Amino acid sequence: MGYSRRSKVVGLFKHAKERKTNKYYIDGGRRKKSISTKRPMFSIVTITRNNGESIQRCIDSVKKQSYTSFEHIIIDGCSSDNTLEVLQEPLFEVDYFLSEEDLGIYNAINKGLTFCLGNYILLIHADDFLKHDALEHCANTIQKSKCEVALGDSIYINDQNKFIAYKPARQYGEETILRGIAGPHEAAFISAKTYDFIGGYDESYKIAADLKFFRNCILHNVSFSKIYRVINYKLIGGSSFDKELEYKENRLLFNEMYPGVSDDLYKELYTLKNHKKMCEKDFLNLYSLLSKNSYMPASFYRILSKALIKKNLGDTPEQSKHNEQKLLTQKILLPATKKTVLLCIGKIKGISGGAERVLIELANHLSQADYDVRIICADGKPGYPFYQLDCGIDFIDINEAPLVDILMQGSIDKLAEELFSIIMKSPEEFLTLANAPKEIRSGCQGWEDLLQRLKNNNLNNLVVERESLINEIKPWLKQYAGNILRWRQLLRIIDPPVVIPFMISCIPQVFLANRGLKTRLILSNHNNPLRDYFDQDEWNSLGLDRLMRLFSVSSSSKSLWLLPNYISLMPPTCRKNAVVIENPIATPTVYNPYNSNRQKTLLAVGRYTNVKNFQLLIHVFSIAAPDIIGWQLKIFGDGPEKTNLKKLINHYGLEGQVHLLPPTPLIGQEYNKASLFLSSSKVEGFPLTLCEAMSYGLPAIGRISCSGVKHLIQPDINGYLIPNKNEIDNYAKKICELVHAPEKRQELSTGARNSTKPYSPEIVYRKWKNVINSELNHTNLFQ
Repeated sequence: MGYSRRSKVVGLFKHAKERKTNKYYIDGGRRKKSISTKRPMFSIVTITRNNGESIQRCIDSVKKQSYTSFEHIIIDGCSSDNTLEVLQEPLFEVDYFLSEEDLGIYNAINKGLTFCLGNYILLIHADDFLKHDALEHCANTIQKSKCEVALGDSIYINDQNKFIAYKPARQYGEETILRGIAGPHEAAFISAKTYDFIGGYDESYKIAADLKFFRNCILHNVSFSKIYRVINYKLIGGSSFDKELEYKENRLLFNEMYPGVSDDLYKELYTLKNHKKMCEKDFLNLYSLLSKNSYMPASFYRILSKALIKKNLGDTPEQSKHNEQKLLTQKILLPATKKTVLLCIGKIKGISGGAERVLIELANHLSQADYDVRIICADGKPGYPFYQLDCGIDFIDINEAPLVDILMQGSIDKLAEELFSIIMKSPEEFLTLANAPKEIRSGCQGWEDLLQRLKNNNLNNLVVERESLINEIKPWLKQYAGNILRWRQLLRIIDPPVVIPFMISCIPQVFLANRGLKTRLILSNHNNPLRDYFDQDEWNSLGLDRLMRLFSVSSSSKSLWLLPNYISLMPPTCRKNAVVIENPIATPTVYNPYNSNRQKTLLAVGRYTNVKNFQLLIHVFSIAAPDIIGWQLKIFGDGPEKTNLKKLINHYGLEGQVHLLPPTPLIGQEYNKASLFLSSSKVEGFPLTLCEAMSYGLPAIGRISCSGVKHLIQPDINGYLIPNKNEIDNYAKKICELVHAPEKRQELSTGARNSTKPYSPEIVYRKWKNVINSELNHTNLFQ
């Protein structure tokens, strides 16, 4: 008997417990508008109640799956917070959602099953979220094994988004009846056929219904396979972590198969759920209790013997722990091919920055051009890329389980010896820049200017100071040794022909990790070198770190820069093998012609950091506001300066006029609606958001002191540059001038669109492929 079903939202699951349809409900989603005739590979069911904040992350993680044959169904237990507002927001639209009262977690799950159209079903809660490639890896496993249940790994986190535990899928067998679920339920993909055959979840259980379901699967010989990948992140807490209730329900479940077992024996058997090995005393106690319960059937002793063997020898007794780790490594770190390219970056999860976007879009393009692309990061925190990553591109975090421990091999002392060698053979110009005081480096205009400043301050003897850098080896390694050793071990295992580290937060580590290996390094710089190689102390203030940045550039196969003049700013030894590759700017697929129908909106986009300098725009708007009544300033982004920006908005009384909005994948819609784009950055390598805004025909205003902005904005052609003198007043004046000159804005809009044509993806990616191919073939691009 099935659930009562509403038209156009019918699912396939036939054996759920019958219920009365509550007349007080709210539902919605894409399926209410039209139902697809094509059955998806996966149905993802999320149950929720009063999880308005976390449900957004859950939905986002599903929407950004690299494998796209799925549907997302959300069952809400009549939430009283903002959950329904989220579900009805177009940005978070799912395939179907239903909000009505339920009778508990498993009642909500059974309800969700009735709406599933997919071949395989995954159940995740609102507090959980998926890795971006979860469905892709599961689909690959199912295709190879033809299993009915595919089991993935899970990482447990706390409400501060910190790692708590790594929970791998383990071998399922009848001993599961004693040992409990052999892996995380929220990482198990179960076929719709299995649900139809086994039935749903026993709603009389509050915790153990999933264990009962899997027990029934085992008793009916349902086939299982392991995915050997982390599928999701699970927030710990809630009723499922109620140990007293867990024990009570496990006892009831055990009694269904073996009634009459004494409490003392079951308490001893229950310890098999733990993973520590049993000592002689434990065995003797269990033997004594079994002797008193000698009436148990033979099937019980068979299950018990398997449970004991697996408890003491591991989940795969036929393999050692070393071999299990080796198998896991082989599944994740596949050997390189002739066209393997590793794109490496320090942190990328959830970051909506320009360099992160360039990396993801480059990965997608190279993958489509038949390169074997893999992204390697060192975030060491739960999450997934902000930008959409295509199917087939591996995304690996060296600081996330299970690799974090497997890759930790090698000697820190060996790294110290290598750093000593680098210091001793570094050219004088590197020592000069590494040892130069902050007040000398700050604000200098390149290598020649630095030398002149040192001469003016009688600091020419800095070149001989190697000893101070040697003393920094230990603190530098204390910060980075773990990452470097993991990078090195990963490079040894994969053995890629080409590695491209992005940005100085990653470049020195990957460079040192690669010493002694045959991989070709292409360094990708995404900032003005005056900041990254001269004045960037916020990242790391040690002189040794500056030295390593410079040495990495001079020793790499190629170094990539965003603008031609950036190369001349570097010390001479760093200018060899330099190549200019700008950021690609695609022509908008949907373009709203610039006219008087544009909204009265000033737009800014970027990370809320000190470098982006958005506080300047708030100051400027406070001055311009009286003359541009009805206009508003929208700043899309996120970051550490958000609280300070809010305080500044409140200070000027600009609430309702200045809006801090979260990053959005639909930023193109905002470009199509706004009238002016504002840049306030102190430093930009190649301002991606500025160029993108121009591609949508937005006139722009920026600071003349920012080199990347100065390169893109052509005064009186596509926008205006604000001089340093009386900057705030002049900026406000120029905004007012353009707000009241719609014809001039129309003229600048045409210039803005034309000025981005040299940065089309076709032109930029051709340069990328030329550089990569020259390294894959070990040819000299400069011959």
